[in-house]
Order: sequence, then C-alpha cells, then structure tokens
Amino acid sequence: MQDTISTADEEQIWQWNADLPVAPEKCIHDIFSEQLQSSLDSPAVDSWDGELTYRKLDELSTNLALHLCSRGAESGSVVPICFDKSLWVVICMLAVIKSGAAFATLDPAMPTERLAATIQAVKPRLMLVGSNQKERFSDLGLELISEVPELCDARPAADIALPQVSPDDLAYVLFTSGSTGIPKVVLHIHKAAALSMRHGTGYGPGARVLQFASQAFGASIWEIFKTLGNGGCLVIPPTRDRLGGIANFITKKQITRTFLTPSLLNLLKPEEVSCLKILTVGGEPVTEQLIKTWAPHVRLMEAFGMTEGVGIETKIDQEGKKTRKNQTLVGTAWIVDAEDPDKLAPIGTAGELVIESPTLCKGYLNNPEANAAAFSAQPLWAKRRGSDRATRLFRTGDLARYIEDGVVQIVGRKDTRVKLYGQRFELGEVEEEMVKSLPAGVSVAAELITPSGGSPMLVAFIHGTTEDFPSVIRDLREKMAVALPDYMVPRGFVELEDRPMNASGKLDRKRLREMASKLSTAELVAHGSDAVKAPPATDMEKKMQALWAETLNLPTSLIGLDDDFFFNGGSSLHCIKLLSAARREGISLEIEDIFRGRTLRAMSASARVARETASNDLSIPAARVKISDITDAISESDVDEVLEATDWQAWSVYTGLLKTRGWHDYMVFKFTGALEIQRLENACRQLITTYSILRAVFLVHERKTYQVILTDKAYGFPFSVHNVPSGASVPETRQALIDADIKRETQLGDRLVSFMLVQDNGASPSHELIMRISHAQYDADSVSQIWGALEAAYWGEPAPSAPQFSHYLDNAAAASPAAQSESFWKSHLAGAPAPYILPCPRPQYNNAVDTAAAATAPVPDLRAQGLTTATAVLACWTLVLSQLTQQPSSDVVFGTVVSGRHLSALRGAERTVGPCMNVVPFRGAVDRDATFLALLESVQAAHLRSLPAAHLGTRRIIEECAPRDSWSRWSRFASIVNHVSLGEEAGSQSKAPPFFADARAEGAGVRGAGLEIFEPQHDKAELWLHSMTASGGERVAFELRYSSRVFPRAWVESVLQCFVSMFEQLPALLGERVGEKGLLWKGLPPGEVALEQAAAVGARRSGLVQKEGVDGEAADEVVKGAWVKVFGADYGKSVEGFDSDTPFYEVWGDLIGAAALARAFGEKGYKVSVEDVLDCASISEQVALLGSL
Repeated sequence: MQDTISTADEEQIWQWNADLPVAPEKCIHDIFSEQLQSSLDSPAVDSWDGELTYRKLDELSTNLALHLCSRGAESGSVVPICFDKSLWVVICMLAVIKSGAAFATLDPAMPTERLAATIQAVKPRLMLVGSNQKERFSDLGLELISEVPELCDARPAADIALPQVSPDDLAYVLFTSGSTGIPKVVLHIHKAAALSMRHGTGYGPGARVLQFASQAFGASIWEIFKTLGNGGCLVIPPTRDRLGGIANFITKKQITRTFLTPSLLNLLKPEEVSCLKILTVGGEPVTEQLIKTWAPHVRLMEAFGMTEGVGIETKIDQEGKKTRKNQTLVGTAWIVDAEDPDKLAPIGTAGELVIESPTLCKGYLNNPEANAAAFSAQPLWAKRRGSDRATRLFRTGDLARYIEDGVVQIVGRKDTRVKLYGQRFELGEVEEEMVKSLPAGVSVAAELITPSGGSPMLVAFIHGTTEDFPSVIRDLREKMAVALPDYMVPRGFVELEDRPMNASGKLDRKRLREMASKLSTAELVAHGSDAVKAPPATDMEKKMQALWAETLNLPTSLIGLDDDFFFNGGSSLHCIKLLSAARREGISLEIEDIFRGRTLRAMSASARVARETASNDLSIPAARVKISDITDAISESDVDEVLEATDWQAWSVYTGLLKTRGWHDYMVFKFTGALEIQRLENACRQLITTYSILRAVFLVHERKTYQVILTDKAYGFPFSVHNVPSGASVPETRQALIDADIKRETQLGDRLVSFMLVQDNGASPSHELIMRISHAQYDADSVSQIWGALEAAYWGEPAPSAPQFSHYLDNAAAASPAAQSESFWKSHLAGAPAPYILPCPRPQYNNAVDTAAAATAPVPDLRAQGLTTATAVLACWTLVLSQLTQQPSSDVVFGTVVSGRHLSALRGAERTVGPCMNVVPFRGAVDRDATFLALLESVQAAHLRSLPAAHLGTRRIIEECAPRDSWSRWSRFASIVNHVSLGEEAGSQSKAPPFFADARAEGAGVRGAGLEIFEPQHDKAELWLHSMTASGGERVAFELRYSSRVFPRAWVESVLQCFVSMFEQLPALLGERVGEKGLLWKGLPPGEVALEQAAAVGARRSGLVQKEGVDGEAADEVVKGAWVKVFGADYGKSVEGFDSDTPFYEVWGDLIGAAALARAFGEKGYKVSVEDVLDCASISEQVALLGSL
C-alpha cells in the first residue's frame, strides 16, 4: 500500500462521491400505501399457496396488525416470524411493521437450537409461527400465534387503531454470524429501508420478481419491499420447484427479474428462461464464461450486499465492461488503507471498502464492541477535507479497488468472514461450535479452501485428538448438523500433528490454507468417511454412485451404499445439481427422495429409469387422418392436419355448444396507455399462426371427434374493434360484448378463437383485448405461453419455442399404449358401482354449477407414514361418498382431475400449448374393519397404480372398460375431485404473468394491466370438490361447488363439514378402526334432500305434433342419414335390442353426438339446438321433432 494518495486521486474520489442521498421521513408501509392507491387490483403476491392483490394484501395485513396491537406489539419490540416460504411471510412482515413493532424473519430449515438462540437474542413476547412450526418453539416461554389465517380474516372485536409509527423506529432485524458463536442482531430503521425501496429498476408495475432466497436473508427482505413499493408482483415458488425445477418455474410464471448465485445460474441456460429481463447475480465471483453466456440475453447485474444495509449493483455489458454510470449505490463507496482507515487508498490499489449511506443499519443490538469496530464517525481524511456530512461509515471488511471510471471492484475479504454457496458467515462461529462438540484440550481451525482441481469447500483442521480420528469426525459432523445450517458444517477434515504458528505466536492460517489447497477433494473428505465401504451392486446403485461422485466432486471409491448424501458435503445446491444430472441420464428422481432417503442405498431404491417416449423433444408426429374421410365441406388444401381429439376436448366443445356456453372462455388482456392497434392486430394474427391448436375446428364422424387444423388462410382472422359508448366504461363495454357473444348462434365446426378489442381513447387511454378460446384449446399452463407469444409478436420478435399440441398427443400415446391402459382400467373397474349420487336415468345438461361452500383445515401431518395431502383428500372423499351413496359394499367411484404434463415420460410437455388434462376414475373401497392408516395406504397405492394409464380418455374408459351391468355408455362422474398441490393446478383458470412491463413498453407509453379469464357457468358435475394446499403448506382450502337448482345450501355445507371433520382428525385416527370412528357425519342423507327431479335429470319432451304438410318420410330419412353419418352405418349393432326408441347416447355415450346430429339436421334445413337433440334423443323422437318445426 502506498503511504500517500496523490492530490489528483483524492480530488477524483471526492468528485465521484460528491452526492449523498437523503432518507425520506417515511415508513416502509407509507411507501406501500402510496403505491397501493395506483395498484389496488394489481397482483402483489403470486405464491404457490395463493395469490394476493395489493388491496387484499393491505386488508389482511391490517387485520393481523390490529390483532398484534391487541396482544402487546409496540414500538421497539421484535416479533419473530417463522413460516415455510409462502405468502403468509409477506403478510406477517407488513402486519408487524404496521403494528409499530419490528419483525425478524426466520428460516424454518435452520436447526431448532440455532433458531432458539436467535430468537432469545431479541427477547420477544410474541412470535408468529406456522402451525407446523409451533411445537418446536413451545419451550421458549413466548406467546406463539399460529392462527394467522383466521386472524387475517377479521378485525378484533375491540376498538383498536393502528399506531403512528415514526420513520426512526425499528422496522426489522437481521442476524449475522458472530465470531463468538452468538449471532449478532442487526437493527434496521424505517426511513433507511424506505430509501432503498425507491431505488432499482425492474420492480415496477408488470414486473414479476422471483423471491428465491431464504426469507432470513437481507436480500429477500429488500427484494420484497422494493417490489411492493414499486407496484410489481412477488412470485414465490414451491420447495419442489425451488430445489428441483427452477427453470421450468421461471418460464411457467414468466419471471422478469430474479437474483441467483453463479453456482445456481450455471445449472440454467438462457434459452430455458427467455422471459427474464433483468438477472442479478451475486454471493460468489462472476466468471467471464457466465458473462459471455448471459449478458447477450438479459440485463446482467452483479450485486454486492451486506446484512448491515449496503447494496451495490453493477450492470455488465456483453464485453464484460462495467462503468460507474451503470453502478447503483444508495450512498457513496470509499476505499481506505486496509491497515489504517484514516487513510484513503489510491485509485487502483486494493483497500478496505467503507460505505457511507443513509440506508445503513442502526447498529448491532447490545454489542458496543462490534458497533465500534464496524461503524465510525468522520475519519481523518474527511475531517481534513472539511466535510460536514454527518452520516456514519461502515467498514465492510471486504477488500476492493477503484477501476476505470470509479467502478468499485470487490477483490476479497480482509477478515475471517467468508462466503460459501452465496451465504456469508464467520469462521469463528464454526470454530466455536467445533470446540463445543470436541473433547477439552483439542485445538481447531476452519478455513475456506479450494482444493487441487476442485471447488471451494469448508475445511476443519483439528489438533490434539487421542481417539480414532474418523470416529471423532463422524460424531463431530452429527453434532454440528444439529446446531448449524448445512453450509456451515465442514466437508473436509485435516488432522494436524502440529499447529503451524506465525512470528507473533498466532495460528498461521495462511500456511493452513496453502497446505490444504495442495490436497485433492478426495483427500480432504476421506477422514469423514467410513473406512470400509459397502459397494453398489445393482445397475441403479452404480448409476447413482456415479451421479453422487459427479455432483459432490468425489471419487466413487469414497461413496458407499450407506453413506449419507449430506454428510458427504451435500447441500441444497447439490440437490439441484443431482436432480439435473439424474434427468440428463434418464433417471426419475424427486427432491423428496433425496431428503427422505439420504443414503445411496435408499436413494437408489427410490430412483427409477424414466420411460422413453417416441421422441425426446416431442417432434415426431404420427400418421394423420385425411379430411376427405370426414367431410367434403372442407377442401384438402385448407387443412394442415387432422387428428383425433381427446375426450377432454370433446367434452369442452360439447359444453360450449350448449346455450350456457360452458368452457368457451374469454381471456381479457388489459392495457393502459398508447396501444398501437395495427401492431396488436398483427400480433393476434401471428398468435394464431404460431400455435396450430388455435386454428382447430372440431367435427364428428362415425363415433369419433376430430380436431381439424386449418391453414392460416382458411381459418381467416376474426378481429374487431369496438369503441366505448358515451357514458359507458371499458369493463361495461367488454361485458356487453361477452354477453352478446354467448348468445350468438354456433354449431359444431365453427371457428372458436376470435378477438374483440375494446378501446377508450380518452384522457387516460385504456384497452381490453377479448380473446374467445375454448378449453379444448388451452389449459392453465398454456396461458403464459400465449401471453408471451402475443407480447413477442407485438414487438416483432419470434414467439417462445413450444411444441405443437399434436406432438404432445403423439408422445402421450407412445408413452401410454391404449391397449395396456384399457387392460388396467377394465381390471380396476370390474364390479364397480356406477359413479352416481342421485338417480340419473338420462344425461344431465341444464344444472349449471353456480354456487360453492368453502372451508379450510390444517394439513394433516402424515409425513412419517409417507402419505401425501392428496391421499388424505381422496380418502376422506371416499368415506363421505360411501355414506352419501349408501352403497352396501362401501365401494364408490368418483372422478379425479390429472395433468398429463406432470408424467415424467413426456419430455417437453411443460412447454406445450394445448389442453393436457384428463378426468379419470378413482375407486375407493371402505373396509370398516381396517384402520384409517390401512385405508390411507390403500388409497395412495390405488392412485399411484392408475397414473401410467391416466392418459386414456374419460369416455373411452367409461364405454370400453366400465362394467355394462351398472354403468351406462353415457355415465359421467357425479362428483369430481381436483386437488392442487404445490400451486400447480391441472385444468384451472390461472392468471398469466404480466406483459408489456419492460423498457420498450415504457418507452412506447403502453403497459400491460393484467389478465382475467371468464368461464361461463355450466353443468359439469353434481359436486365438484376443489382443494388446494395453502398457507405455506399448513392449511388446505376447500370449495365444494354445486348447482343451486339441485342441492340446498344447508345440505352441501353439512357434506363439506363432514368431509373437513374427517380430514382434520386423520392423524389422531390412524390406529383406529374405520367402522368405529369413520361414521362421523350426522348430516341429512340424500333421500331427504328436496330436489326437483326434472331439474336434476332434464325433462324429456313429449306430445310433439307434426305440422300439416310436413313430409314425415323425408324427416325420417334425414334423421337416419344423420345417425349413419355420426354413429356409422352399423350403429344399431352395438346396442342389444336397438330400435327407433333407443336414445343416441346408448349407441355412443359422448354427448358431443348431440351437437353432431344438430349440425347434420341443420345441413338439411332443420334448425334445432343441441338441447333439442338431448331432449329428443331417439330416432322416433327426432323424426317427430323435425316434423314439428
């Protein structure tokens, strides 16, 4: 280090640091409230367990804040928060600061011992916890509040007002590693955080910010409040996606901004996450290769941050260049002599980085020594300058230098505080824990080492043990794993014969690092392994051993069957790497398999070879049907391809042709600002060109439904523009257009997708694009692809890559051969009762599911039994349904919604645009002599057995596999269960991620303002049970949906109450007999339900009178000709005892046949509706119907 700094350098540094921002006199929630006014109904949180608008987030957090006030929360107090990563964490954070208290977010994955020490450091009275976390903190003597969802739903009875919070009040605390082994408590006040909230790009309206990091770290808190303070939306992934599928999640949720460590980023490719606009990396060095890979595709930002409130972001261009104008720091950065903080370091010389900023924390709680060491008043170089700035300076302990035009470059650490896997901690804390866990007299040291040819790892040096060293190490690791997070548990161990000392008599750490760096990874971890390894025997064990070796950078000789993945150095990041490597090798492995199995033996037993498909990338279409085989009304030159429709598609098309227009949905894309109409029209046209399923029309021929993909030219382009009438609003005009569209006449074969644009060019221009689309053409997972393609086309860019739906169908058929699936379902349904609740002599169609009863319940903890929440839902519905139907054998059948995208054999299915869901039977038998545990195990086993056959269509299962003595060809499931776990819903309507939210849109003066999807109400089941795991995995939300024409509300509520009662009691009933404890329901039996039978089953028409002058023989010929066309020339042969009074649905149970007959009659000049055909279902009735027209 030079002794002096030149005058030129000093002048330049002061010029760079001339301006210092001023913190606003506002609180965090003041900034949120200001943003709230312009974002009331905009999405604030999109979490795996639910979604919140800004309005709802404000309401729930305010209610909870009032309850906290009533229980003693006040200024200066700290309220710890410990939930699984979920929307409830965000609600709790906002609620605590509104109450005047400060929050402390904890990571429930941390060992209980460490969390307890952290909590006790702030001496709280109250603590907010998830119900699954409450027991672990029961000995701390705190008031544990776990009923957070209930408290959020209503304000307290007492008349309590929120307090006036000062900008100087404590807002939140963070915990940072301390060299004494006790975490330091970092105090952050409101106005410092408020200043940070307003800085940074990519957090505004339309932004989708991935909340990936642990909620216990400062980066998460700043990410959360920056987003909520600027109008963006936080997106919180489930654990499964966070650890094992983040690329797919980023694309599915159309994330626009995220922060990731380089280690994690190296597992991704830019083309896998093309939606990303801003990518911030930090926590580890950013390599040249990483810059070359990512800078051409995103706005690449390098971040440096400290728990004490410092943050620096630097944009990196494609050449790896950084400039000061592209470096963001809310404050000033000074670099001082590493040995003397009263001296500035010359430009280009490494020194200690010192930060001056209003965003700095208040200091460390009850730790004057640490405060004195880290924070200082004006140093001599500032006093000599005559500066009157009064802000404190923070000594970061990081070595840095000024480069080029004043960019700050971090070059290393000055002390023993290190970073590993993106996590910063004190080596002293690791050493403190080692001392506690080893015999007295043993000397220890911990260092971050990069072994020869390996990656950085934490290594422990131990001197003075007298026992067997490998045994000592195994015992040490087990104890440390209980007390510290996994990244702070040493992976390598070195036994020292002597302690190397330097000239001052201190441990020579530099020599330790040099010595260990010469060793290989295998040599460093050898002491922590068993001397004798059980070698792998099976092919899968050998494959998994090789994957472990690759992931952990170990030789296979150090990995035995009984080795523990985490004791061998595995971390959460290694889990992600292992899953990625397994998929590459065609091995199916889940994140749960790693955490539950841990050992190579157990993990190998869980792993399976992923079934291959006809094509790895869904790219080989099978032979197609010719249009001339189906109809002569469409020219061959107008058709791209013809293929059979799925049964889900047929059901969706049929319901859309009824007067209720069910599953003919309306996507409404909302815009504000200067939208260019011609550009949008061109984008819509390109959308139809890009995804062939949007050009599908549906026809029926000889008991098969076909999707005919028209060419662009033949499909045409239905796009119309509508101005808002005087005195009306955009939403009113939009709804009027939808209502009119629902009433329009339509028939089988009509084009389904069309566009209507509503525009208001007033003082505040706004537009809404209405896209009519059938559920036969999309599902929830398709929405983000459609949205992204529309935006890309608007800006003249190619659409995101996605396989066509036809390719998905080909590969689904290859993965699940129909003959095998039919064989399974025939065996599974042999002797099964019909899936009815009410008597059902004929198909229903006119009882729209328009009402719902709702309830929530805690998630039953069945993890020890290896059972899932979905299993509990299916089992409880089986019990309830067995009582509703009063089956003598307690054998029941109902439908379950499944998503073909989630079957591992279908590679690329997650990118497909089209409807990949299905409804399949679930058969449950209630043995009253069995225990509840046995019932749950049998339900889970039955569900898992059915998954390989879940692609076979609903109608095909019912017609070809169900017993004919109890099921009709037209039978449908009276009740359907749709359980949503981890935020993934098959076949649901979901909000698409925002678009028109980047710099281009801002420059063009247009912004996307959200999406709504309208689904007309229709008759889809008698009871539809929708369940979704919510509240951070702690609660399940239930909705029992039904038709108000059929069931009284009180009766439905009693059914749901029965179901929820069973669900809640499951963990306590596992050893009980079902017959003794299972009959919990005391509600009304079905026979006492007041039903209008005509409404339930549809009234058949009678007494049709043939008009005078009508040719009855001609009508007979038309009807029989239509039947031949729709059902085939031999339609009568398939039904025993067929005659002219046999309903068409006894010939073919798919009710789309009614739509096909109506179309055939219309071609002959007889205008009839689908409902007419359903009511007049036989040949004789239809002849009479035509004769009466």
